[in-house]
Amino acid sequence: MNLEKLIILSLSVFTLFVNSSTTAQEQIATGNAQQKFSKDLEKQLTSGRRLAIVVGIDAYPKNPLKCCVKDATLLASTLRDRCGYDPDGILEMTDRQEDPNLRPTLNNLRHQIRRFLSDATPNDTVLVSFSGHGGLRSEGVGENFKLIGYVCPIDFDGTREKETSLPVDDLRQMLQECLAAQKLLILDSCHSGSAGAASGFTIAENVGHALQKAQGLITFAACRRDEVSSEDREAGHGAFTLSFVQGLEGSADFDQNRIVDSDELYRHVLAEVPANVSALYPGRNQTPVRVIGQDVVGVFALAPVLPKPKATAALARMKPGNIMKNSIGMPLVLLPRSNYIKGSVKSEYKRRPDEELRAVIIAKRILMGVHEVTQAEFEAVMGHNPSYHSRDNDGADAVTDLKTGRFPVEQVSWTDAVEFCRKLSNQPEELSATRVYRLPTESEWEFACRAGSALAFSTGQIIDGSQANIRADQPYWYARRSEWLKRTKTVGSHSPNQFGLCDMHGNVAEWCLDDYNEQPSGLHLIRMDTSHDVSDPVEILEHMHELLNAPITLQFTVEQKHNMWKEATDPLCKSGGKSKVIRGGSYLSDVAQCRSAARKFQPQDYAHKALGFRVVCEQSNMGR
Repeated sequence: MNLEKLIILSLSVFTLFVNSSTTAQEQIATGNAQQKFSKDLEKQLTSGRRLAIVVGIDAYPKNPLKCCVKDATLLASTLRDRCGYDPDGILEMTDRQEDPNLRPTLNNLRHQIRRFLSDATPNDTVLVSFSGHGGLRSEGVGENFKLIGYVCPIDFDGTREKETSLPVDDLRQMLQECLAAQKLLILDSCHSGSAGAASGFTIAENVGHALQKAQGLITFAACRRDEVSSEDREAGHGAFTLSFVQGLEGSADFDQNRIVDSDELYRHVLAEVPANVSALYPGRNQTPVRVIGQDVVGVFALAPVLPKPKATAALARMKPGNIMKNSIGMPLVLLPRSNYIKGSVKSEYKRRPDEELRAVIIAKRILMGVHEVTQAEFEAVMGHNPSYHSRDNDGADAVTDLKTGRFPVEQVSWTDAVEFCRKLSNQPEELSATRVYRLPTESEWEFACRAGSALAFSTGQIIDGSQANIRADQPYWYARRSEWLKRTKTVGSHSPNQFGLCDMHGNVAEWCLDDYNEQPSGLHLIRMDTSHDVSDPVEILEHMHELLNAPITLQFTVEQKHNMWKEATDPLCKSGGKSKVIRGGSYLSDVAQCRSAARKFQPQDYAHKALGFRVVCEQSNMGR
């Protein structure tokens, strides 16, 4: 298989974008179907109990671990505090339990899990999670040969693995007998290798077939065969558990219906875990796996999205979504590491030829301005305010009696924006905190704008004047028409996107760091296999990992693989040109220019009353 065919297996076309040739009537029907879908999920959340068994083991006699008990405790507290689980409906079994009956020995696991599951009713949702060591052992010969997946209790003995391990098939059988309609099995059981076994546990093909037979069961595993479940020692948790928990807390709510479902959660970990692990351990791969039971129809409602608790800069380690304020009071939000598809499909309404699809891996941990740089912030650093829409400049008549300090600064060139970043970085408090500011790359900007969405806007296929400061009198596609403000307005006047960022669409357009090139940066995607219609975001991400983790062959060299990773990871276009990328559209532009994928460019010394910028901050102690 040649490189082009491998590439088209990766992410082919991002047809999770709704086909833009669809009529408005069909879109209304789609909206009605979405409402019914959300109501069905709400019914799942309210019709029965949500029960959980959470197992975490660190204190193995051989090959002890450091993060599994913390992972179990974090998951249990998230289910209780953020997902509406009854505290009495969560059973924690860790090696730190004082009750000897709740220590995760083989006998206790068998007894407690079976007893706990027997209490479930047909309306309930059950989650069973295991974090610890696991392994695979072979059994039989010839046609009867198979691999047996197992998890390791605290009293596991690698010299007697058959007698002292808990086979995953036994877990499957216990879940099979459970009456709950929705069952989720989480196996984060290959931490840094196995406890005396030859290889770590994952869902091998025959194990997956067995799990498919359990009624109402969806299984997640933290990694594939021959991979390890990596621990983020600085965070004190496994990379998979951190991403899983953040997804449950709302980061996975891609359709923004305030409910996290099983498809969204898998898509979330599939995008984030490989990027996080690659950044923590260069050259290491970890790709989560999902097995869906044969009788499972639709998706499971896993958690309501509750308001996020307030976060402060005092956190010892910030998590994606946490907000800090710098020395001039500018709020910055930490973005997650993740993978995404940049650009648009040819069917997207008013799409332009320079929006070709690219695979991008966001590997850096960066803080991004919650909103565009304001007039007050710009003046505090630069000593002047160039904005048209201010009381001392030409647009004064449009802002009479308005306080414009929190309006976005505009009439700034790319050169002005870069100078602002330099001067802000040199402020004494910023130097002390080792914070360095710059403009976002084009890939970072689109990733932040989409915030997990794959549609034309982070708000869906359309956007209107209630969602952004745009030319609402000339609506995009079938969006409703409304009054046009004809000027900028206070930043943050509209709801933030899923990453907590405001005004990514409209208000003022924003400079990016990149030189403009008609061919956007990122890993180029070429579709050749028209017989395979990828229509699911999960499929697309799975194909991406098939590509980037493909074995080295005569047709797929080390150099080719290295170049593909390099093209995809944190790309920046530096072509030597003086025209710079502009993103996001403005209150003044055609609304199509406000799309997540829309690109524009101007010379670096160009300035306009509808053009501003936002900043990215990198901090030396944030790590990669």
